[in-house]
Amino acid sequence: MSEQSGRAAAFSKPPQASPRVSVSDATTKAKQTFKRNIKDEDSRPAWFRMVNSRGGAWYKVRSNNLNIFDKETNKIRTMRYCPGENSVWLDEQFKDSIREHVVFRDKNLVVPQTKPNLIKFLKLHPDNVSNGGTQFELVQPGKQVEENLDNEFLVADAIEVIKKTSIDELIPVAYALGVSVDQNDRGIKHGLVRAAKQNPEKFMSTLSSPMVKARANVRQAFDFNIVSMHGGAVVWTDTRKMIVSVPVGQDKEEVMTRFCMTDNGAPVLSEINRQLDGIA
Repeated sequence: MSEQSGRAAAFSKPPQASPRVSVSDATTKAKQTFKRNIKDEDSRPAWFRMVNSRGGAWYKVRSNNLNIFDKETNKIRTMRYCPGENSVWLDEQFKDSIREHVVFRDKNLVVPQTKPNLIKFLKLHPDNVSNGGTQFELVQPGKQVEENLDNEFLVADAIEVIKKTSIDELIPVAYALGVSVDQNDRGIKHGLVRAAKQNPEKFMSTLSSPMVKARANVRQAFDFNIVSMHGGAVVWTDTRKMIVSVPVGQDKEEVMTRFCMTDNGAPVLSEINRQLDGIA
């Protein structure tokens, strides 16, 4: 082959394709980690606030003869606040240490982390709500945010359940939560959404309770005259045969529901369900 023809052949070769980059590789390379400046919770001041109407613009915390149970030593010990002491316990302080009044102003007291002894004094104080007191409490914004967020998530879960669950499954819950069932399906679900927003934990526990469905069926059994009250007992309406006696002063539906949840009452509940299914 001549030199000229060799050059021509070289120029006639197709160009080589560049290496292919998969979508996942591109996504991985494009992923970016954002920097955040999150404040350390332990470095924030401790915020205490009054929880009742006392105090006004100025309130002095009681500090005389504070005998507190110390979990670490399993003993009753006397506590007092002295700014120059590392400990809040009298038996660990110098006898001539100077005490200082602890004062809330405008119902608030913010203590920097540079005063750990004062923070401990207020956390252990018998007037603190966490210790059974009624005067002041430690405000924990981070904890409150977490609790609020958990509650919002639970509300969202409850609403999603209401959205996807059939109305027949929701009617027992509506009975239990006091939502009227004498309305269209959207009206019942709207009432349940309101109930879920007010107390999502109660809604979710009600939804999963077998007692709730039994109570709804018992109520319908009374409404449709399958069972009725006669002579102080719940009876089958058609035969007048006694199912369960109702003590004076007790609710017939509650007594009947509790009975139906027992082994002896299970056949009764099955018969009620059968007759309810047969009602057009």
